[in-house]
Amino acid sequence: MFRFPRNRWQGVDANRHPPSFAAFTLVELVLVMVIIGTVGAIALPRYAQAICHYRLSSALNRMVADIDATRSLAMATNQKQTITFNAAANTYAITGLASLDNKSPSYIVDLNVEPYKSDLTAVSFGLFQQTLSFDAYGSPDNAGSIALACGGVTRWVSVDGNTGKASLP
Repeated sequence: MFRFPRNRWQGVDANRHPPSFAAFTLVELVLVMVIIGTVGAIALPRYAQAICHYRLSSALNRMVADIDATRSLAMATNQKQTITFNAAANTYAITGLASLDNKSPSYIVDLNVEPYKSDLTAVSFGLFQQTLSFDAYGSPDNAGSIALACGGVTRWVSVDGNTGKASLP
């Protein structure tokens, strides 16, 4: 009958190496690191693209909501309301409306800051016009469109010339 030694080192020659312990080899560790690096290299561009898509969608939704709010404000106050777009500064402002956070007397949206970080690439309302005005009935002075870009992707906001409704095509 076979008997296990009482001690792990019993029966081991003192001149020989002790029995090896279970562990990972250097080759296995390097292989795991290569796999993790490959997965990371594949996932990183997709993550950056998803972040850019989120930023662009947030900026577009904010812009559509602000255009609709300006139109509603013009009808509610029975006065002309104007949004002025500044493509060079990546901002737009609603004239006569205070900031929603009450930190500023004017309503200005900066598309350079989080969560937007988008570029206002084109504004077209009439002939080289960068403003959109609504009369007391909510009708715009001109139809037009606004282009926003992030990470090589460009999307447009269109304003209908009859109804003044902003939409994402």
